[in-house]
Amino acid sequence: MELLDFLLLCACTQSFGSDIPSGSQPIHSEDLISDTPLSSIFLVLCAVLYTASCLPQMGRECWKVPRNSTAWEGVQNQALMDAQTRDTEWRKTYRMGFASLTYLTEEIRPYIENPNTDFVREPVDVKKAVAMVIHRLAHGESPRKIGDLYNLGASTVIKYTKIITGVLANRKKLYSKYIVIPTEERIRRLSSKFECSIGIPNVCGAIGGTHIKLQLKPRNSYKPADYWCSHGFYSVLLQGVCDADKVFWDVCCNAPGGLDNSTHLRASSVWGRLKDGEILQKPEIHTPNGVCRPVIIGNSSYPFMPFLIIPFNVGSYEAIRENQFDGDLLRGQAKIGNAFAVLKNRWKILEKLNVDVKYAAQTVLACCVLHNFCQIAGEPEPDEQIDNSPNQDFVIPYEDEEEAILQMEGMETRRIMFIEWLRKREEAELERAARRQKLF
Repeated sequence: MELLDFLLLCACTQSFGSDIPSGSQPIHSEDLISDTPLSSIFLVLCAVLYTASCLPQMGRECWKVPRNSTAWEGVQNQALMDAQTRDTEWRKTYRMGFASLTYLTEEIRPYIENPNTDFVREPVDVKKAVAMVIHRLAHGESPRKIGDLYNLGASTVIKYTKIITGVLANRKKLYSKYIVIPTEERIRRLSSKFECSIGIPNVCGAIGGTHIKLQLKPRNSYKPADYWCSHGFYSVLLQGVCDADKVFWDVCCNAPGGLDNSTHLRASSVWGRLKDGEILQKPEIHTPNGVCRPVIIGNSSYPFMPFLIIPFNVGSYEAIRENQFDGDLLRGQAKIGNAFAVLKNRWKILEKLNVDVKYAAQTVLACCVLHNFCQIAGEPEPDEQIDNSPNQDFVIPYEDEEEAILQMEGMETRRIMFIEWLRKREEAELERAARRQKLF
């Protein structure tokens, strides 16, 4: 307070001249403030702030809580282990090996190397920051617990989680590098894998929806009733399209858990691009029964479109072939459920999302990017691959003349695909019968 007393005395001298009381009694800043004009006090405070900013930044320990950095020091020591042991330990903590996490850190580094100092008081080492956030996403621990493990405050953990998930989920940063809608050459490879698996031609993706459970009920401003889902909890809805290797090539998370799949699809960016013919146009398959463009496959909760094929759902024992086709189609569509299960089991934060609803979508999309990163890097998948919270399996009727026309085109596309599937299936059955005859 000595500097403040001195500056206040100067301010009073300027304001009152020689009227400052004198004598043996000490002058206190409280007495001066009561008689000093507000403009003079404001100037004094500005001077104090300026002087403080010019002083060397010392003594940060006075506001930092001392902690033991046991976990991070242990991770640093693991880097000296043999590669196999080290990767085993790192995968337990970070869901990826040493080389993968190192590569990911360098991918993120350019975007967070010099964070805004107004946002984070003291920049954390990039490697430590990335490891800390990946650790939190992998295990779903609270910011306080993660902070204790990395010798950081809970607020710092929250802020860096926002920064790094923002980098991962931003389409202008890492999202567009790891989640990419396929073009012609890649569609050939994707459809080939699906056809080998389910026998249906020109399928390049499986679409589905799943619920991401929220730890807390959304605030009233978010209309919490909209987030209450059919599974009996508050959630946000994730829509994904994946290939046969469970790699997402489109994801969307902009709907509360109470919404249905078809409405969520219509609100997504990929819907407009599919309807306008911007994507999935080639390669075309020319058959004696017509031309078939690439398609994605879904269950009955989705609208029937030329680019989105759903089952016949005849439900009759007489329609044997249609039922077999439905079985193969749903076996392919199950890939998206497997992808969601791997996603949630790899990134446990998605089992009970402990972030503000405002950052829920960003966190979910960041985990989808990390999922693809791990799939592409060949990281081991979790054993559990069944999604326990898929979205409801019914479609909401939607009256639209344009969609009615598109549905008719979708039925024709499915007819062409069904006939081609049936032809190849019968050929395969004849070949198997011929081989059996040769054996006998």
